[in-house]
This record gives sequence, structure tokens and C-alpha cells, in this order.
Amino acid sequence: MELNLFQIIGYIALVLSIIAVSMTNIKSYRFIHLFSSILYLIYGISICAIPITIGAIFFSGIHIHQLIKIINHDRIQKSNN
Repeated sequence: MELNLFQIIGYIALVLSIIAVSMTNIKSYRFIHLFSSILYLIYGISICAIPITIGAIFFSGIHIHQLIKIINHDRIQKSNN
């Protein structure tokens, strides 16, 4: 079985997703799953899979939004201490 570059990207995205859901730290989870979502976006576009592409866009947006909230919360906590 010969894998092409886009299949490898898809498998890496899958492995990162599995690693992400096993994380207990929410910030680490968000960063790792964001990276896997970006890889899924690349994979979905490369194989012309609209559902994968749309899902990856939504997941990326959600993770970016939540990471901004977490980072802003961390900044506020540090400035209060």
C-alpha cells in the first residue's frame, strides 16, 4: 500500500485528534486539536471532501475562539496577582 502526502496528513490529523482528546489540560487540548483541525482542512480540500472541510473550518473557529478566551483569562489572572 503506497500512501500519498495527503493520506499521510490525514493520518497525522487522526493521531493528533486522538492525542488531544486524551489531554487533561484544556489549553493543550485546544492547541493540539486546532492543529489537527488545520491538517483535516488541508486533507479535506485535497481530496475534495466538503463535509471534512466544513467540519475542520468549524472546529478551527471554535478552538481559536476558546483559546482567545483562555489566553485573555490567563492574562487577567496574572495581572491581578
